[in-house]
Amino acid sequence: MVTPIVPVDTRYSYDVHRSWEAFDMMGNLFEMEFSGVSLPSDDAEDGIVVSQGEIFSRDGSPVEVFSMSGIRMASTGLSSGVYVVRSQDGTVSKVAVR
Repeated sequence: MVTPIVPVDTRYSYDVHRSWEAFDMMGNLFEMEFSGVSLPSDDAEDGIVVSQGEIFSRDGSPVEVFSMSGIRMASTGLSSGVYVVRSQDGTVSKVAVR
């Protein structure tokens, strides 16, 4: 049996759409977060803080910031977007700057 994966908080919308009846998959949907991007308010849990276009480590240790295409960026003066951040301990996170 196939389990279709849909974005988080959309299961009901997919479930009520009649097209699933043709595939006998109604009620067999699985929700998943596809982007892997944390909201800025959640980033502090990973030790990363995002504030006014700046990304920094909560403990003050240096972080490396990269664009989604892998270009190294300064950690300050960032425009809105999604960035990859590597912490001093080697942990890599995706964060959003709003």
